[in-house]
Amino acid sequence: MTSVRVCYIANQAINSAPEGHNIASVGIIQAAIREGIDAQVVTLEKSQVSSSQGFYPIKTLSKGVHRTSYFPSIGEIMSSVPAMLFTKTLDCDIIHLLNVTKEIFSTIRIFLRIRTPCIAHLYHSYFPFLSRTSFKLRLLLIKRGIFDHVFASNRLLADYLIREGLSASRVHYVPFPVDVEKFRPRNKEKLRETYGFLSDAPIITYVGAIDPNRGFFTLFKAFLEVLKDFPQALLYVCHPRSEGGKNLYTPFYRFVRQKLNKHIVIQGPNPLIEEAYSLASVVALPFEQLYWITEPPLVLLEAMASATPIVTTPVGVMREIGKDGENMIFSHRGDPDSLSKAINYVLRNQDEAEKIGLNARETAKAQFSQEVVGKLLNRAYEEILEC
Repeated sequence: MTSVRVCYIANQAINSAPEGHNIASVGIIQAAIREGIDAQVVTLEKSQVSSSQGFYPIKTLSKGVHRTSYFPSIGEIMSSVPAMLFTKTLDCDIIHLLNVTKEIFSTIRIFLRIRTPCIAHLYHSYFPFLSRTSFKLRLLLIKRGIFDHVFASNRLLADYLIREGLSASRVHYVPFPVDVEKFRPRNKEKLRETYGFLSDAPIITYVGAIDPNRGFFTLFKAFLEVLKDFPQALLYVCHPRSEGGKNLYTPFYRFVRQKLNKHIVIQGPNPLIEEAYSLASVVALPFEQLYWITEPPLVLLEAMASATPIVTTPVGVMREIGKDGENMIFSHRGDPDSLSKAINYVLRNQDEAEKIGLNARETAKAQFSQEVVGKLLNRAYEEILEC
């Protein structure tokens, strides 16, 4: 059987910034290629880069590819026309929109009378955010049929869209994958020696932006309690943006340097982020609300694949994949006392914690590996072409 030819449209698929939506999109492309899908990638890049087999970069016509809202940047709007025109030359069976402002690209597709079936891959659940105008507008456009099909990254979103009136034949569950070969258990002692950490020190790793919604300041308060029982404990923070420059949390950094310099390490973007999970005694991801970039959060899937025990909160779709005491430990959101007790439990029960970490890895492999997601993609594409 001839493989389906899919045109993926993405932001920064070649020079990918360390942001969840970029990594998730690259993961989808890698899963497709691994499955044998004929992937043709049109990617918007901030700088001039050379094309390679299957990857066709278009330099954005102005700055502003990265957005903090769901309204498109000027550069993205200006780049959407040449990107969609280029898809016509690729003679693809399907257009799959990834981490771009999907409404703009599909509108241009309709204006140019490109009749290739178009998929919008949605990254997060919508209904908790419907107070925002941009979310209301997007949901309205989805219901009006601006996309031929929708891929939902979690079952909660898929069920919600069907309840809102979308035909079940138009909604497909396709999560974002995690690379279980890159994120795997590693030799903790050797890693700690490399990083200059004590081999027996309790290390709590946090990966992500220093953001109240991600529960960082709840974790910080909890960590002060953990230090009372484990005075050698270290909080290792991997932040996707560098600390330098103007920052809302400069007073916090100053306080850390003055008072807790020996107990907290705050690192900028880490090209070897997989090592940050493996050197940890426990990974703490205490989300305070449903995460609106990718859901489930990629940091959670990466930590699970690394087989390090995780303490998190049962918000959003966490209960779809997490079972308290089996493949992760849940604490109450926004509750430093509950979080510190959960972390202390992991640190005091290392044998049980190891089993929980291994169970988490098995969950990641069974539900979110590139192999599994590649098969889901292929099956969904075949169903779409049979419509």
